[in-house]
Amino acid sequence: MTRTCAMTACLLVATTATSAQAAEPSHGMRLTEALAFDKTFEDGIMICHEKMAKYDLASAIKSNPQILGGIQQGEKEFAEAEAAYNAMMASYCDYDQAEAKAAFARALDDRLIPADADALVAFYATELGQRFVKATQAANIASNRVTEPRLDSEQSTTIFGEKIAALVARRSPAASQERVIGATQALPSVDAAVALSDRVMQYLVAGRTVEGIDLARPHALVMKAQMDEFLQLVNTQQATWDARFGKSTGYELLRNDTVGDSMVRTLYLHRFDEHAIVWYFIWYRGTKGWVLNRFVFLEDSTKLFQ
Repeated sequence: MTRTCAMTACLLVATTATSAQAAEPSHGMRLTEALAFDKTFEDGIMICHEKMAKYDLASAIKSNPQILGGIQQGEKEFAEAEAAYNAMMASYCDYDQAEAKAAFARALDDRLIPADADALVAFYATELGQRFVKATQAANIASNRVTEPRLDSEQSTTIFGEKIAALVARRSPAASQERVIGATQALPSVDAAVALSDRVMQYLVAGRTVEGIDLARPHALVMKAQMDEFLQLVNTQQATWDARFGKSTGYELLRNDTVGDSMVRTLYLHRFDEHAIVWYFIWYRGTKGWVLNRFVFLEDSTKLFQ
């Protein structure tokens, strides 16, 4: 063997040894394996699929006949539509197990020294340690099966909207944004007020929110900053409505509630494929005519029955 070959062989041995060292798992990964991370993760996916199975297609169609776009059982497209629904539900449980495992191990690497990990790995290799791992897995399954949100998404969104509206309403405006008394453009009659409300609704259901609110703005008893913030709130919520409720399909006037001859509340139902939102316009007749005192929306249409 020549000197060059000998040196090459030495380099090859050194490189092989370095690669072998690099391939060894970190102390965090060794502990991750001892904790049976893969089994715990897979149990979590199993529970997720159990929960998704509660939303079976038959029940979904019963509560919303249009969920498959009107395709009914027995039609030739039904099998493909059902497969698409099942794939959608299964996708909610499709998580990257390898990425989660690597992140778990990195966190252990950062927070434990190798000696700590060695001691724990040794413990989990004992009979007691193995019983504890299995008991923890069973406890995780039990916990995940009973874990549900306290509020559904619609309730949470409604509460959020009400809180933001309350915060906006009590904010102190800048001096330059103070409302000038008497500057609001009053309408001459209650019929004109209701007609304006109707025109605003036409813009809202068409997704032309800015134009609708700008139409109401000159007649509203609020400051510019408050109306701008309300517009931002509506835009934020409206961006989610199509995904949550389906397509906007129109509106209807539910009723006009009057208090004496000085106040009227106009209620509209904004219709979507799968839900409806209530809009309130509250008008007050002052000395100069009718002005818009309040303009709000509620996603919880059940309030109509209270």
